[in-house]
Amino acid sequence: MVANITGENEERRVVKAEEILGKIERGEAVEYEGVTVGQGLDLTRLKLPKDED
Repeated sequence: MVANITGENEERRVVKAEEILGKIERGEAVEYEGVTVGQGLDLTRLKLPKDED
C-alpha cells in the first residue's frame, strides 16, 4: 500500500527500481516527478567508477 501524502487524488505511476538502476549504470539522467518507486531501490549493488580526488 502506498500512502498519498500530497493531498492529491491522482494515481501515481509506478517506476520499477530496475529501470532507475539501469539508467544510473548507463550514465543517463534520472528524473521523475510524482511517481512511486516499486520493489525497493537498492543502490548498494551498483558498480560505478570511483572519482579520484
